[in-house]
Amino acid sequence: MKAISPSSNNDQTEYWLRFLSRWALVTGLAGAALLVVFIGGIGFSPSDTALGSEYTELMQAVRSPVLYRAAMMLDASGWALMAGVLLKVAMIVRQQAPIRAVLIAACAVGLVSGVLGGFMRLIGVSQLASMYAAATSSQQSGVLLIFDQFVSAHDV
Repeated sequence: MKAISPSSNNDQTEYWLRFLSRWALVTGLAGAALLVVFIGGIGFSPSDTALGSEYTELMQAVRSPVLYRAAMMLDASGWALMAGVLLKVAMIVRQQAPIRAVLIAACAVGLVSGVLGGFMRLIGVSQLASMYAAATSSQQSGVLLIFDQFVSAHDV
């Protein structure tokens, strides 16, 4: 495989390499922001495991719903940004290695499942957390059953 550098290719490749470097920086910053929001903002409280470790995510969403939603938005956007990095790489190598470019692009398309998973967690767990917070103690057990089914059906 030939090395790809801006000097050996046209101006279009140079543009995409410059764009890729900035896109990768944004991807890294989104990952760092996710860690800051999740560990620094949501954190782990002893009350999160009061119902068992399988309900930790639900209890974190109940305890701080805004930060949970922000973390899940960053999670979903992180998957999309990673897919964008791979698509940009595929665009850069398509002239020199078209088969490899198709494989890289297919990997990027596969990352869409991570985006969908992030949005399912954002919508599903956030909705169940608001239902749990508003429910009476007898209704909360029903919400926990729904959460169990949600987790087993979507494997989040």
